[in-house]
Parts: sequence; C-alpha cells; structure tokens
Amino acid sequence: MTSNTACSAFSRNPKIIPGCAEIYAESRYIVRMELRQPNVLFAVFMSHTAAAILSRDSGENGAGSVPGSLPVGAGSYRITKLTPGMCVLEVFPKYYAARGQIDRIEVMIIPDTGGEWTAETNPGVLVVETGEARRQELKTWRSSRLVTGCSMLTINLAKPGILQTGSFRRALGLAVDRSRMVRELGYPYSFPCPGFHLEPKPASADPMYDLEEATRELKRSGYSGEWLKLYAYRRHEQAAYWLQQQYGQAGVRLDVHIVPWEDMMKEERIREADLILFEALLSEGLLRQIEYLLSRYSFIRSMLDPGAQAEVDGLVGQLLQKAEPEARDEAFQRLETWLMERGTAVYLTYNEARVLSHPAQQGVRLNAAGWVDFKDIWFKGEG
Repeated sequence: MTSNTACSAFSRNPKIIPGCAEIYAESRYIVRMELRQPNVLFAVFMSHTAAAILSRDSGENGAGSVPGSLPVGAGSYRITKLTPGMCVLEVFPKYYAARGQIDRIEVMIIPDTGGEWTAETNPGVLVVETGEARRQELKTWRSSRLVTGCSMLTINLAKPGILQTGSFRRALGLAVDRSRMVRELGYPYSFPCPGFHLEPKPASADPMYDLEEATRELKRSGYSGEWLKLYAYRRHEQAAYWLQQQYGQAGVRLDVHIVPWEDMMKEERIREADLILFEALLSEGLLRQIEYLLSRYSFIRSMLDPGAQAEVDGLVGQLLQKAEPEARDEAFQRLETWLMERGTAVYLTYNEARVLSHPAQQGVRLNAAGWVDFKDIWFKGEG
C-alpha cells in the first residue's frame, strides 16, 4: 500500500477527518495520520464508513472492479446477492462477535404502485416503512417507532438574489405551520422541529410559526413574487407540494422539482436550486451532525457561501478540541445558534422510522440509523 492508496480512501469525503494534514502507509498493516490540530474525537471519526481503507481494485462503494462483484465488508452478515431492489444477506460464521441467529435475509424494496399493498401473514416478513406507500393495517403485528431525524429546507446562500436578504430567510422560517404539517401529512412526520438537534421530549406545538410576522419580513425584504426552485426526491414529494401551498398562502411562490436521488447529488443541480428539501439523520449523534456540516456532498454545506463554510470549519475545529462532553455540547449549541441566526435552513419536523413485525419475531428493535439489527432477531416457537 502506498501513501496515495491510503489517501484515496478519503477522496469521496475529504473533510470527514477535519485537520488531517497527511496520511502515510508505513507498512502493509499500519497507516499513520498527522493532524494540524487536536481532535479528541479522532477515534470516533475513524469508525465512520467513509474512513474505510479499501483495496486498489475496489470501486467507489466497496464493490470490486469486476462487473457483478459484491461489496466487501465485515459483520455478522455478508452480501451474497445484490441487484436493483433486492439484497440477500447470509450469516457470516467467522464473525468475531456473536453469530447472527437467522441464516439468510432477503431485503426487498417494494415499489409504490399507486395503490395499497398487503404484507404477507408469514412470520418471516419484516416491514420497514418509509411513508411512501399505503398499506392495509396489520392489527396483530407489533410496531416499533423511533424519532431518527428532521426534515428541513436548506437555503442556497451561494446564489445571488432574494435569498441573500436576511429578512426574506426569516420569513421562510416564520411562514410554516409545522404542527399543521404533522397533522395533515402524518407518518413519518411526528413533531415540530426547533433546530439541528434531537429534543428528548419533542413538543406538539410550533412556537416558530407567525404568519403576520412573516408577512412583515417579506415586505422588509423587497420580495416581488419571483419564483424559487425547490428540489426534493420522491420520498419528500408530498411534503414539497404541501410546502408549495403553505408558502403560497404567505405570498412566496415555489416551483417544485421532484428528481431522482442521483440527480439531486449532482453539483449543477445544487447550484441551480434555491431550496432543497431533505431529511437529516440526527439520532446517530454528533459525528453525523458534523458530517452534514463538513462534507461537500451534504445538502447543508454545499449550499453555504465560502465565507459561511470557513466560519463553520472554525467553529467545528473549536468543538473538536473540547475534551469534556459537556464542553462539546456547549460548543455545538453555539454552532447551531450561529446557523439559525444566519438563516441557513428552515427546520420543519422531526421524522420517525417505523418497523412492523409478526408476533413470533423477537428482538426487533430500531437502531440509531432507523434500521433493524438483524443479528438480534429470533423466532419464538408455538406452545
């Protein structure tokens, strides 16, 4: 392994380890990294998937260069089949920790055909809902729910025009009735979201909604009715059109574009968007939140102007030098306050993940990523 090979592991997300000055491959099994400044969370950053060191023949996502080859990885299950809409996992007997209790798992994406779908009564079926398709109620099945993140509108501060006006950005935050959004859209939208963090006990009331003040801020901004381009992917289509109607009542005109996820990630799409609606996963903790602020692939960082990006980098750098968790929390609160005062985004609602399981299935729990730990599932026999 050469130094360049080691560095290539971070090419997709070069800022995932802030302050990394140089990477050296000292031997086949040793990689040394030099930092520009202290980072008390360095070991945590190295646990991120983007920090994985892959072989030279591995593709961007860990798959081999041979067509049809499978991703590399480690864990209690390994991928034995990967096709569009389906992934097959089989237990990995040589895993160093506890062996998975199910031998084979088939993960399938059920497309929304425009009508209701019915889950099989087979106890081997586990349903993870995304909120995009309707289904018949499964009254005898168990439901596990977890608040995992928040839906938000990021504002393109790098684009000239009305978005550069602070009073207009404040109007965007004041004009949304988040409680009504939760009532009318339902799952997965669960509570009004006050910021870029998870509240231990979210409130059902929305203290940020003030249509009269939003109207006053619009007048101060000089907004003359120009159209704003709002981009979202399919999962948030319903919310995007709901926001179009809600903002229309305040006099703000949104031109909604629903595009595939791959298209949303293109730099030219981000440059032309005025607003991007997406869901930020917050339940995984501080590392995930920092990633949204540092990664150039993030819908948050990519819509900040260069000056704001530099300010965020400085504030994150200060945070990473705090040894005590309480000091890091205070530093993150200062960072969040700066983002909100700057008007970089409109925080909308906390979102839930929900999984439905047959009563025979045991150990079904959602993890911080809003997914199920398959290794913990087992089946309870009759009698």
